[in-house]
Amino acid sequence: MKWPVLFLIVLLLGSCQTKVRQGPWTSATSRPQILDFGNISTADHHESINFISEDSQTIFFSRSDKEFKTSTLYSSAYNDGKWGKPEVLPFSGVHYDASLHFSQDKNTAFFTSNRDPNQEGLSREWNIWMATMHGDSWSEPQVLPPPLNSDSLECCLTLNSQGQAFFSSTRAGSWDIYQANYNAGTFTNIAILQEPINSDRGEWPGYISEDGTTLLFSSTRKPGIGGDDLYITRFENGKWSEPRLFPEPINSSSYDDNPRLIMNGKILVFSSWRDNPTSRGVSNIYYNRHTSE
Repeated sequence: MKWPVLFLIVLLLGSCQTKVRQGPWTSATSRPQILDFGNISTADHHESINFISEDSQTIFFSRSDKEFKTSTLYSSAYNDGKWGKPEVLPFSGVHYDASLHFSQDKNTAFFTSNRDPNQEGLSREWNIWMATMHGDSWSEPQVLPPPLNSDSLECCLTLNSQGQAFFSSTRAGSWDIYQANYNAGTFTNIAILQEPINSDRGEWPGYISEDGTTLLFSSTRKPGIGGDDLYITRFENGKWSEPRLFPEPINSSSYDDNPRLIMNGKILVFSSWRDNPTSRGVSNIYYNRHTSE
């Protein structure tokens, strides 16, 4: 009889196809789960997602000690069915660095740092910096000039391939989200977003879609669920819609921030300080399957 042989071939083909489909995000469900505990997410440090490559196979994140005295930028690539050991980015490891994002051509890295800008009119605490790739090496980081940075605090720059940029600043008295246009290394048309995005509490951008119509951010506005929460808003008819609070279990009673959408909007990746069976009292990286509302 020939059908057992045919049946075996079908099984083998199915097995091969299953292996091809496996990836770092295929286990995502509607409930958030911790990312690669023990290697990327840990019980002894705070981890915060920063940037995810276009093919979703490389992540960039920051890792801080429990007291937030230090913060370093790392990368990890997914190969052979697992995430690689995190590596410190060449321009990080000495100063307090966080909130990394890349330019459209991936040759410029923007990040937040407390290193001294040695420039009048800029904060001595938090500024947005840039490092540029030249061949196989990175340049010495340079602080971005005014008006993007100011004598107040700035952080959390994010942008899309169209050059739409968003960042957070305290120049108006509290942490608010600002928008700008980025082109050829220059930021122009910097303006604060009005209500309903900004409030009398703090707001920090996390993700802007490629078409510029979806903005994800975190905020301490009330009413909320935790210390800060994740929100989504749409740009419709020339204005941003009323931000929608992500429900539990995406948001928690703790701190949830740094949201990112990947895989054509199918996967949500974010950072959360919630307790889980493996770590307590620290922020880890989570992901879940995202469904459009």
